Amino acid sequence: MDEFQNADPEPSPGALVPAFDVTVATVSVVDGMWQDQPDNVAAFIEARLGELARGRGNLYLCLDVSGEVEGRAEVERALIEVIRDTFASGRGSISFALSEALRAANAYLFEANRQVAREMRRMAGISAVVLRGNDLYVAQAGPAVVYVEANERLARFPAESDWFVEDAPLIAPQGAASAPLGIRREFASDLAHTSVGVSDVFVLATRALTQLASTQELAVTFTERTAQEIAGHIEELGEDSDLTALIAELMDPHAPIVTDGEVSDITRDSATPAEHIESLPVPLASLVSLDETEPPLESDESESFEQEQEDEPEPAWESAVPAGALDTDQELDWEDEEQADFEPADQQPGAAQPQADDKRQPVFTSAAAAAIPLLRQPQHPTTLPPPPPVPRTPSENPDRAPAQAQPAPEDWDAELEQRRAERAARRAQQKEDVGRAVGSTTGAIAAIVAAISGFFSSAFGAVDWDGAGKAINRFLNLGVGALISFFLLLVRLVLPGAAPRSTALIPRRATSDPLWLKAMALVLPVIFIALAGGAYLNRQTAVNAQYESMIAQADTIVKQAEVNPDKVQAREQLNEALKIIQDTQAIRDTTKARGVLYRIQDQLNEIDGVAVLYFLPTIAQVNGAQFKQIATSDQDVFLLDGRGSILKYIVNDASGAVEDGTSDNVLLKTGDTVGDQAIKALQLITIASPAQDKATLVAAADNSILVYDLEAAQWSASPVEDAENWTDLRALDSFGGNIYLLDGKNNQIYRYTPTATGYTSEGTPYFPTNAQPVLNKAVDMAIDGDIWVLNDNGQVLRFRGGVTVPFELGALATPLKDPVAIYTRMGVDSLYIADAGNQRIIEFDKTGKFVRQFKPFAEKGDVFENLRDFTVNETKGKLYFANPDAAYMANVSQ
Repeated sequence: MDEFQNADPEPSPGALVPAFDVTVATVSVVDGMWQDQPDNVAAFIEARLGELARGRGNLYLCLDVSGEVEGRAEVERALIEVIRDTFASGRGSISFALSEALRAANAYLFEANRQVAREMRRMAGISAVVLRGNDLYVAQAGPAVVYVEANERLARFPAESDWFVEDAPLIAPQGAASAPLGIRREFASDLAHTSVGVSDVFVLATRALTQLASTQELAVTFTERTAQEIAGHIEELGEDSDLTALIAELMDPHAPIVTDGEVSDITRDSATPAEHIESLPVPLASLVSLDETEPPLESDESESFEQEQEDEPEPAWESAVPAGALDTDQELDWEDEEQADFEPADQQPGAAQPQADDKRQPVFTSAAAAAIPLLRQPQHPTTLPPPPPVPRTPSENPDRAPAQAQPAPEDWDAELEQRRAERAARRAQQKEDVGRAVGSTTGAIAAIVAAISGFFSSAFGAVDWDGAGKAINRFLNLGVGALISFFLLLVRLVLPGAAPRSTALIPRRATSDPLWLKAMALVLPVIFIALAGGAYLNRQTAVNAQYESMIAQADTIVKQAEVNPDKVQAREQLNEALKIIQDTQAIRDTTKARGVLYRIQDQLNEIDGVAVLYFLPTIAQVNGAQFKQIATSDQDVFLLDGRGSILKYIVNDASGAVEDGTSDNVLLKTGDTVGDQAIKALQLITIASPAQDKATLVAAADNSILVYDLEAAQWSASPVEDAENWTDLRALDSFGGNIYLLDGKNNQIYRYTPTATGYTSEGTPYFPTNAQPVLNKAVDMAIDGDIWVLNDNGQVLRFRGGVTVPFELGALATPLKDPVAIYTRMGVDSLYIADAGNQRIIEFDKTGKFVRQFKPFAEKGDVFENLRDFTVNETKGKLYFANPDAAYMANVSQ
């Protein structure tokens, strides 16, 4: 808990230097082309992660991003930057910071996918490794892999995954496959930890490497080879496929440097800081000024290093490997859940004790990534030769025997061809073995069936079936009689009064019943109850197994559909999953089943072009309020309820958090007095701007127009002398400072212009007396210069200067049903309509063409039930809406 709650103590300058020098090489082949600077791998030394990352170790990343090549590099760089920054600024244990970094990358890619069409979405496999001292922390998700060669044993993480199956499609994560980045909002990475030592190697790679060579074959490749040599062999394997790998070899920083076969007096840890930095040069894509003041390793650490190597614990997986086994697939040890989140700070290797004047420094986003030296030069020579491989000496690893002579590079092709031939021979032999095994098994089964048939023929051919039937009949008669006697005995014991006379159902005999008969009377009911209970439990077990199987089947199909770019196939998959989950709910309707159902509905909505609203914070929740209208101005939200009250709320646009506008949220209510006007009824509200850059809330009362100054927080009233002409006010809106009231019964729209004290006392009719349209079906209106009137049958009328302008909405797959509100404004290119009957809000352009529709995510679909009103802020990308009991906010993408 201390490490999670408090900042890690700042280590001494020497602690910035890892326990090892790390030699890194990369391999990247795309469509048979060598990539000299791949964007999907990165290595960050601890000193370059920033002050807040002190003591966290080196960070190594390898990504496998799906989708078109165009734009992929930008996605890869963005994901690496998110992971780097989140890890460097994270708190808690290494594993916790690493998992949070991958979670942040998933959130970034998930949101990016939501902004593009389904066929343009991407997912990503990720392998992330942190090396701190002798500890190696691994986080992995999706189609990616990590190999660790330690103590002459090679382990793969994860050991098994459906992603590694040859020719497995990238759109089918299921079974033992972990979810990749960018597919689902909820995300969890797989974590592991082990210990490493001098001359050990770890490799981060895309899934292609698992299909090109088995773990046993790679174990031979890794043994007693440098990072450069391993990279060369992996490159030969992947020359005809897309493959990326990062190979890191751990070197003893105290060992002397070998140059041209001669041992230098200069050790790795005594080399100049510039030499140490240049061992991991910065890639061209992220060049920044290097810190030339990186301190050397402290002398006391040099003295204790050899003793630490002698006391180094056995690797976590070693106990699981048989003695002498060299090439086995081993799964890295899983971390304990609590250990992964809370790691004692005092266990960090090389960390110094906290000092009184320790101060935290921010992480700079321009921190350099330690780059990766090229394995070989491009086809055209350049001025910089490739770095030569560093030969090993027996002194670098005293526990190992001297390395055997390695084959020359020109012999690798022959060795590779030999291995491929051996693998093909093994596969052919396996097929022959399977064929022989199937034939032997079939013959054995036929012989057993014949023997059993003969046995039954000989054993039951002479059975006296008539006698057996009579014996069974006698037994059943006695059993039934005993059962009846038992219940009659219970009746005698329970009922009050004199003992009942003998019944004629079972005649009493002169002698008492045998003892065995009494025992049967007691035992048979128990047996029957036990059999019934057992049958019930068996049935429930079978039902539970069927239920879980159907849930898992539907969930797998949904996962496949989520990443399927083909809409037709995805719809078929989702419909199949929908049928399965409906059958599952017929067995038992649980939260687990509904969760899968909600995911299916959301995916079907997205395929149908629905913009699913996931962010839905509640602005107000008042049971029985019967909200009628909603109006907004910046962060102020106003609601008119059915009780004649106006409520005010202040909403944080980013978080959705709500502050109370007043002590009880009521801004004005029926019965209050504004000036000398007593408020008898509040009918409609809207936001108006009678003066430039000054917004006001306007309300139509029974005989006046009320204005609320948002800056002064003060009400004023403008009496309306012709208010007696108002018969059926349906809508209120504003434009150019004017107020427009739609009277459905009078088939008229009245315009009130602003004055110094409020608004004019008499309205001006918008339509000429001899050219009034029929407005008795109007439910709402919106004004952008033209006046748009929405009828209850879904028809939209457009007027300009009091004259009708021809307009018709385009055809919809699902026609409007109970439309209740319309919205547009000057400068807004769209026309929005609330379709309460179909629980959606539809966006059209102003020619009537359908653009898209909005629905809440399925789990919260009830928020669109009985929609009453809505408004849109396109500048901020916000949608505000109200139903009878609550009001909500949602994000609307452009």
